[in-house]
Amino acid sequence: MMTRRPSGRFDEPGSQMEIGVQEAGDAAEGAGSGEAPSALIREWMADEQRAAQSVAAIQAKVLALLGQLSSLVELVLREASGIGSSVQALYERMGRIEARLGALELKGDTLSKQLTSFAPKMAAHEQNLAEVRVQIGRVGDRVGELSDEFIERHVREPMLTGIGSLYNEARRDGQSGVRGQVAQILMERIRTLLAGYDARVIEPEEGVEYNPHEHQPVRRITTPRQDLDRRIACVDRAGFGRNGRVLQQALVALFSCEGTRQTNETNEGGAYNETSSPE
Repeated sequence: MMTRRPSGRFDEPGSQMEIGVQEAGDAAEGAGSGEAPSALIREWMADEQRAAQSVAAIQAKVLALLGQLSSLVELVLREASGIGSSVQALYERMGRIEARLGALELKGDTLSKQLTSFAPKMAAHEQNLAEVRVQIGRVGDRVGELSDEFIERHVREPMLTGIGSLYNEARRDGQSGVRGQVAQILMERIRTLLAGYDARVIEPEEGVEYNPHEHQPVRRITTPRQDLDRRIACVDRAGFGRNGRVLQQALVALFSCEGTRQTNETNEGGAYNETSSPE
């Protein structure tokens, strides 16, 4: 007997899938104590339970990554606060020196001779102050650059790489059944999340030209077709990039025509696992 499979997400209250599970349970109870639910319903309910466990595990990993991100952000803020305090102290010191110079300039005629003798020193102090101002400005600019670079390299990029690992886990699970549907939904949400950080998934389609900057070949699939030589056969693991940088290369299999096998091995840096491709 064919049973219509409910649509919608299994974890949404009141969804068609949840109603379908309830109806299946009610139907099993209404059948009487002498009749067991059909094997198809039991298998379907088991798939739903495994899918829920998979989503819970992924959510736990995301929460762990967010915790690590929070710790790194706190570290950056503490470092930035310390640097800001040092710059503020330099500004205060410069202000005190300028105040002292101003007081010397306001002294009366009785100190005119001393002020005249101090003139070369005051000129040197003024020059030094000007240089100090320039150096402080440069230090402030450099602090801003280092802070942005630190956050980019030690916070954003590791976070995006961790999210990319979740994407590849979902990609491996997205092969069949309800579990595959949940994985496809999760993959699409991860793509949207990465796009919000100007990041992208490197997942070339079959037949796309090999790019050594973004693709790392790990195996070879032989083919008699010359037009497919050195082109992508399939992707074993997706890669990720951001702002023109490749954070993680995609692991790919390349087509290899029989007549160019030796050339490919030389150009790609070695031989790979070899399988045959149907014509």
